[in-house]
Amino acid sequence: MKILSRLFIVLVILLVAITITAMLDGRADVTMTADELAPFSSQHWLGTNDMGQDLLQRTWLAAPDSLLIALGTGSLVMLIALSYALMTAVSRPAIRQILLRFVDMQLAFPNLLLAILLAAYIQPNTGWLILLLVFLDWPREVRELYVLLSLEIQRDSVIQARQFGASFRYLLQRHLLPRILPNIAGMMISVSKRAILHASGLAFLGVTDPSKPTWGGMIVDVIPLLYYPEAIQLVVAPALALVGFISFLTFTGYLLERKALTLSRGIDEY
Repeated sequence: MKILSRLFIVLVILLVAITITAMLDGRADVTMTADELAPFSSQHWLGTNDMGQDLLQRTWLAAPDSLLIALGTGSLVMLIALSYALMTAVSRPAIRQILLRFVDMQLAFPNLLLAILLAAYIQPNTGWLILLLVFLDWPREVRELYVLLSLEIQRDSVIQARQFGASFRYLLQRHLLPRILPNIAGMMISVSKRAILHASGLAFLGVTDPSKPTWGGMIVDVIPLLYYPEAIQLVVAPALALVGFISFLTFTGYLLERKALTLSRGIDEY
């Protein structure tokens, strides 16, 4: 476990360094040159595109927005879904049914199709894209959180604490949240992975802001050039970035769940 924790710290430092340096760079995109479709070389490690832009630099410049979309969407979705599920779990039965039916109505809509239509109309920048993904994704997590909270509220320890006059804030901090932390951690990472994939998919379809490089947008740039044999190299940089970032999120989720499970067991023993 110590080796995994150290590896995680190294990966976090590397990701933070990449993100900060890209943000400090200040360029909206990489400068165009005459080296069109240049192969891998010491000058261009991952080659260039059809406009002579270095692919490694474009992938690097796309990192901050990708990180913000993933973690921003994951955090906001879990905050909204957890608040809604908690409100539902403590409501009266009649109100609870209304709240749950409202979630079911939202889940009945095809999220991906709605996202494509809204993105095509709005042409969202990073902030609007996060809000769009949050709006479409938060109902998916409510049901699972509602079940978890309902089970925790029915625990003997929670019932006894309420009978002794424990406040709702006390119950939330000492009984409810600590026990569902493993689930919250895993769900947040899953939402973040879906967010980066959906954002890349929307960029691939060309319905997001084209003024900044994105990993999905870099992949879609390859389509008109597929008749060039050397054009396949254009996919390498954004594909490696997507796979690497999603693998990092998966690894993060694993470590968070292990840590939260240890904490939850300690609470149960106490």
